[in-house]
Amino acid sequence: MKQFGYDFFENSLATLTMSDNLPVGGDYIIGPGDSLRIDLWGTLQGKYDVVVDRNGEITLPKVGTVKVWGINYAQAKEVINKAVSRYFKGYELNVTLGKLRTIQVYVVGEVVSPGTYSVSSLATVINALSQAGGPSKNGSLRTVRLLRGGKLIQEVDLYDMLLGGDRSKDLRLENGDTLLVPVIGPVAAVAGEIKRPGIYELLGKTSLSQVLQFAGGITAAGDTARVQVERFEGNHARVVQDYEAKPGQQGLDLNSIHMHDQDMIKVFPVFKALRRVVTLKGNVVRPGEYQYREGMRITDLIPSFAAVLPDSYMESIEILRVVPPDFHKETSSINLRLALQGEEKENILLLEQDSIKVFPRSEMEEKPVVAINGQVLNPGTYDYYPRMTVRDLVTAAGSPKRSAHLENAELTRVRVEGGRAQVKRKIVNLKFALADDPEHNLVLEADDVLSVRSIPEWLDTDDRFVTLKGEFRFPGIYSIAKGEKLDSVIKRAGGFTNEAYLKGAKFTRKSVQESQQKRMEEVISRSEQDIVKKQGELASLAASKEELEATKASLEGLQKNLEQLKLKRAEGRVVVHLVA
Repeated sequence: MKQFGYDFFENSLATLTMSDNLPVGGDYIIGPGDSLRIDLWGTLQGKYDVVVDRNGEITLPKVGTVKVWGINYAQAKEVINKAVSRYFKGYELNVTLGKLRTIQVYVVGEVVSPGTYSVSSLATVINALSQAGGPSKNGSLRTVRLLRGGKLIQEVDLYDMLLGGDRSKDLRLENGDTLLVPVIGPVAAVAGEIKRPGIYELLGKTSLSQVLQFAGGITAAGDTARVQVERFEGNHARVVQDYEAKPGQQGLDLNSIHMHDQDMIKVFPVFKALRRVVTLKGNVVRPGEYQYREGMRITDLIPSFAAVLPDSYMESIEILRVVPPDFHKETSSINLRLALQGEEKENILLLEQDSIKVFPRSEMEEKPVVAINGQVLNPGTYDYYPRMTVRDLVTAAGSPKRSAHLENAELTRVRVEGGRAQVKRKIVNLKFALADDPEHNLVLEADDVLSVRSIPEWLDTDDRFVTLKGEFRFPGIYSIAKGEKLDSVIKRAGGFTNEAYLKGAKFTRKSVQESQQKRMEEVISRSEQDIVKKQGELASLAASKEELEATKASLEGLQKNLEQLKLKRAEGRVVVHLVA
């Protein structure tokens, strides 16, 4: 934790740069080294800048020496005027201070930079401490001593200035003064719900109340009925003492608790379970914490259906409650719909710390869906809504494809009868359903499946064409009908040329190519695993170094072959005997 007050002196040197320009009060004592400016006008005119010499005197032309040492600035004009008036009449005189003298002071003890310092004659105890870097962390802020001629002039408690702004004991220094910062006294630390946690120095008999005042007091979140003090007892044990208010007592008598050196004071937060709030969260318009009032009910927190978001599950909301005396949690549920409709049984009384949660319907109910497959643009599963029809489902899926057999779509429905699921099917004419014919544009139920069949003998674009290359009379791309065979396509291409070598013909098919490629990749994968396994077994199985090297080279050769094989692609070739 941080020691209070020491950071005041971190930028101490900057506070001294403008000290010569500060205004001088009438109580300033003039001494050797001070500069005075004397202005005369009237029958006698002149401007004189004079310095007080070691004898405490200044010298004026035609007047002589005037002793000013020991008088204050307010008296200086009167003394000089009296000396001039002995020789001249009918004049006016003004005296101002010029450059101030420099004095030497000694800063010793527990300071950052002890030593002798030259400071302005206006410097005070705090100015000199600042120039020395301030007290070190081992130095006291409560008992800084000002010594003059071997006698104690003042004991300065810096807490008066740091906490209250009181500088009444910050005396002005004189030449030869000594500042002594003794070793730090007893300290106590304050932590927890406090405005300024830190370590504070104690002075004399200090109560817990005073230390808390040093720390700015307890925050609004702090528990004033309980404070814990951890302290050392008899230089051999560390003990903890809890101070708690008696039943019926609002707070502790902090003035009666006295602090010891190295005490640690802990201020705890107010027990969260005692907060007078209720919390609303979930699928509601304005979630958050609300003030609890005696007699508060569910409808005071949720006054109408407008207070919940659309598609909320009204049949059951959760109430989480903290139950004394051990403050364990319990949960219950009520029907919010009935509560809003005036059902007294559901509109229960709320207690402090209750948490009410409204769920969206999607979390509490299985989401109803319908499905469409077959010859539509976007087959799949879609959300079901009440009064949804066949046309709505087809529209959600885009539209039927050109290959769709509109006259014969099948609607499959599952119903539970007698504790068993029964599947029922119905043929739907999509032409009539899309025209909103009620006989075919049926109202759907959850889990219905609509299957849109393909037109018989329909071939998709990818399956409708074959390519003939090489020694055909008319090579090129040919469309085929479903079930058409190889010989009819060759006849349509005009047959073979005289140069055709039928035994070397090559026939490739895309589906075969895909299956061959898959098998190739499986073989490569298994081979790589075998090679890795063999490499791991080399050291234990090899009978000699030569055998080890030979086996290793062999495996490396296999690995290179596999890498080359990865670059190869399957052709999808099928053996065809054209001659026969």
